[in-house]
Amino acid sequence: MYAVVKNGVFESNAMGNTHWSPNHFQTAESLSDDERQQFNLYLIVEEKPNINSTQKWGEPTYAIDGTNVTKTWVTVDKTDDELAEDMAVLAANARVTRNGLLAATDFYALSDVSMSEAMTTYRSDLRAVPALSGFPSDFTWPTAP
Repeated sequence: MYAVVKNGVFESNAMGNTHWSPNHFQTAESLSDDERQQFNLYLIVEEKPNINSTQKWGEPTYAIDGTNVTKTWVTVDKTDDELAEDMAVLAANARVTRNGLLAATDFYALSDVSMSEAMTTYRSDLRAVPALSGFPSDFTWPTAP
């Protein structure tokens, strides 16, 4: 990816086909170093640190370094509302998984099928998943018999 830099200030990313002059379209990657310099294009080098589940990406910063632009991503702590929303999504996904596992064993509950004690325990444990300590982010799924 390339950046358009004018007067030492980052202006925009240059991606895909770019219109350089009337009837002249090409990608920044296909230009020579001299042509990129003529159009104020610099290769973007990204520095993206790892983030954890309580962080998100903030606005990146840009620094010009010779023929490159270093794009440094800033990490920002998520708000309490964002963390609560993340947990709600995890809980909903875990319930969908749990419901699928229960549905896969529903035929054992038919009147003409004998359900083993192990299967009864497994199904009961699946129903109890939302009450487990650490739900929805850090818990252990019951093991099928």
